[in-house]
This record gives sequence, C-alpha cells and structure tokens, in this order.
Amino acid sequence: MFVQVKAGNDTKTNESRQAEFAGIVEASLIRFGDQLTSVEVFVSDENGRDKQGGDDKRCLIEARLAGMEPIAVRTHAATFEAAVSECADKLERTLDRRLGRLNDKDGHVPMSGDDSPSAILPTAIPRPAAAGDRPGKQGRPGT
Repeated sequence: MFVQVKAGNDTKTNESRQAEFAGIVEASLIRFGDQLTSVEVFVSDENGRDKQGGDDKRCLIEARLAGMEPIAVRTHAATFEAAVSECADKLERTLDRRLGRLNDKDGHVPMSGDDSPSAILPTAIPRPAAAGDRPGKQGRPGT
C-alpha cells in the first residue's frame, strides 16, 4: 500500500508531519494492504493558517482498491491530527462495509456455487433480452 500525503497551499506541513499523517493512515488500513493499490491523503486549513478556531482542519482520503472504483471520505476537526485520525477510521469502516458485501462474513456462497472473486464481481453487465427472446412467447395459442 502506497500512502501519499498532500497539503493545501494554505497549510504548513513539513516532511515529518506528512510522515506522521501517513503513519496514522497506514495503521488504520494495514489489514487492507493487499487490496489497496494507493491511498492519497489531502489536508487543508479551510480558514487559512492565520485564523484560529472551529473545526476548520479538513482531511480527505481517497483509497484505490484493485478492480474497484476509488473510495473517498472526508472529515473536519480542530487539529490536523484529529482530522486525519477520524478520516482514517471512517475509511476503515467504509472499506469494511464495501468489502464485507463482496466477501460475505457468514460464509454464504453465491447462487452459482462459485465463491471466486470473478463470481462475486461481475466482469460484464448482462444484455437485456430482446422482445422476441422472452420465454413463454413461443407456442402460445393466438400469437
């Protein structure tokens, strides 16, 4: 898993702070490591660095899972550390839900009987049947 931290122009962060933020995110998402291809963390101060007060520190984390659309979550907090930590926890819960739907935790097997990832994630969207292809139309009297 590759974690990249980016800061807005109005945000003062140095390399050690960016490494700290990356460490917070990695610790929350370590169990998804094989499934995540990259994680981007964006931090910014919505009021600007000269103003104080309120939950003006924003964190947005975008995670890319192999074979799926990116997942993004965001939070606001009083400090960058709190915003990154809350956002990482929120992303962890979101990934649990998304991946839990794909890999049923109760051990249910898809109706096809095949529990491989290709059976769970369809590779193509089935084409709807044409009007003449509907079963039951043929052989009916009066048609």
